Order: sequence, then C-alpha cells, then structure tokens
Amino acid sequence: MNIFRFYTLLGFTAIIATLIAHYAGMRAALPPNEQQFIWWALWFYVPLSIVMYHTGVKAVESPNPFIFSHLSMFFTVSKLIISMILVIVFWKKMQPQSKYFIVPFMIEYFCFVFFETYFMVKIARKG
Repeated sequence: MNIFRFYTLLGFTAIIATLIAHYAGMRAALPPNEQQFIWWALWFYVPLSIVMYHTGVKAVESPNPFIFSHLSMFFTVSKLIISMILVIVFWKKMQPQSKYFIVPFMIEYFCFVFFETYFMVKIARKG
C-alpha cells in the first residue's frame, strides 16, 4: 500500500466516521458538550493510525518474521486500553448526563478498527 493511498483512505475514514458519529449523537439527542467526545476520539485515532502505518511498514521489512504480528497485537491492545482510559477521563471530567455519550465514540472506534485492519493486512501481504 503506497503512502498516498494510505493518507487518502485515512482522510476518508476520518470524515465518514465523524459524520456517522455526529449523526448518532444527534439521534441520541446528546448536548454539544457530550458530542465533543467525537473530536477527542478523532484527535486520538488519526495520529495513532499514522504511527501504526509507518511502524508497520518498517516492521514488515525486518528480518524477524514475528515482529510485525507482535507490533500489530501491541497496537490493538494499546488502542483498546487507551480508548477505555479516554472514556473514563471524559466521563470524570465532563460528567455527561446521558450514558449514550459512548455511542458516537464506539462508532469512530470501530470505523478505525476496520480501517487499521485493512491497511495492516495490505502491509503484511506486501512483506
């Protein structure tokens, strides 16, 4: 997967995930301060995806055949743990009125999981 295609797909994923998450937030009638969690997620997932891509490209070229799979697992588990921490921090800081503030965040999470899985598989096949 070339770098131009990666950044194009990343931008497309970010736009689609944000639009769907905002729509879900509006459908759940979330107040604007609770919908800002969508932006927190975006500011976390986009840079993480960029780091994953570049380290994945380096790892697939490594002489160690297991480094890529270890790196993929590390990023997957780290993203899950940091996402949970992000939810707890937002919940403690913003004191949301509704428990549905998590729905737009989960939509973005799963959109980026699908995207990252796609490009990591493409990188692995190249190597």
